[in-house]
Amino acid sequence: MKKYILLFTALLTGAVTSAQIGINTETPQKLFHVDAARNTSGANNISDDMIIDASGNMGLGTLSPTAKLHITGDGITPALRIVDGTQANTRILRSDASGNATWVDQPASGGFIYNVLGRINYPRGRVSLVRAMQVADAGNYLVVVRWWGTTTIAGTTNSETSAYFFLDQGTDGSASRGTNKDAIEYYVRTIANSPFCFTTSLYATVPAGSWLKLFIQPSIGGDSFNWTVGTASTTNSNWNPSIILFKI
Repeated sequence: MKKYILLFTALLTGAVTSAQIGINTETPQKLFHVDAARNTSGANNISDDMIIDASGNMGLGTLSPTAKLHITGDGITPALRIVDGTQANTRILRSDASGNATWVDQPASGGFIYNVLGRINYPRGRVSLVRAMQVADAGNYLVVVRWWGTTTIAGTTNSETSAYFFLDQGTDGSASRGTNKDAIEYYVRTIANSPFCFTTSLYATVPAGSWLKLFIQPSIGGDSFNWTVGTASTTNSNWNPSIILFKI
């Protein structure tokens, strides 16, 4: 009798561990399958189905979930709705360090403006600090340079000049170089000592507390020349370079 009981128990255990459970379907797929509308045929009509596979992944509207919770919507009914009292129009879902999510207002799109005032010469071939800016939060930053100045390039007719701009990540606000994050060379045609202006931008991803440092290195315009700011005014920000820092 003991032999029969052991054999029956083994057969029953094996049947249970390998079984597929279906609700509203005679042909369940994966470990657990609910066909709410009872209309699934193969891979068709699965928008109302719920699946749990052998890895513990749950699929809603899909028979092959690839995450712990995999939702495939129909483009009509919202795939996810969280009503916890913090929801409001135009809010976004944000996680804390532990993965707890809540609805919050969208971050402001404004930036910080830094003006470069005073009469300053940036010599050819030398890498000079234009501005150091510390950021409080980790993230992606866009640095927009709005340049206004002159150059002492050789010649009195239209000549070509250029300068490299470097955006570095540093640990302090000193004039020392840091880790370069982006660079661009900007070309200008101008007359010696005549004002010119342009706008360019650089990008960096940095951790919280970092310093973003903008450097300039004039490169074309003769054997010895400067890019100079503050020739029209040393105090009026409208006639001097400015830097706008955006967190994006």
